[in-house]
Amino acid sequence: MKKLLTAGLLSSLATSAFAYDAEVDINGEVVTESCTINNSSVAPTVINVDMPKINISALPSAGSWAMNTPFTVALTNCPDPVKVSWEKSSTVDAESGALVNTIAGTNAQIRVLDGNAQPINLNSDAGQVVTGGSANLRYFGQYYAKTAPVTPGKISTYGYITLTY
Repeated sequence: MKKLLTAGLLSSLATSAFAYDAEVDINGEVVTESCTINNSSVAPTVINVDMPKINISALPSAGSWAMNTPFTVALTNCPDPVKVSWEKSSTVDAESGALVNTIAGTNAQIRVLDGNAQPINLNSDAGQVVTGGSANLRYFGQYYAKTAPVTPGKISTYGYITLTY
């Protein structure tokens, strides 16, 4: 009898420990609609940005930058509205928000700038909303010296853009 009473008491205590104070209902939708990016029929689209060669003297100190190189993300056939954001990924420096070199080479980084030539911190990009079904989004790639001295060498990196409908 004592064992049964003890088991009953313990089970009533255990159920109250698993009570909840709020229910979070999550809803979503998977759609077939998507934007066409740079007239590509391949997904994911690859956009190549060829940065010109620079001399290490162009990046003399930590925080210096050089060579804004423009590129465009052309969106067409989009549902309305669509949010365009840069994703935080393993190629984004946790401190600078710039793209790190993924090959053996220079210790320089590549910053992504918006259409107004302002740096985008890829760790926390709020994105921008496109309406009207199409847009030409202008960005820049920029050499960036997180630390000094910058070492000579090749640089290769990549970032991801996400479209949210």
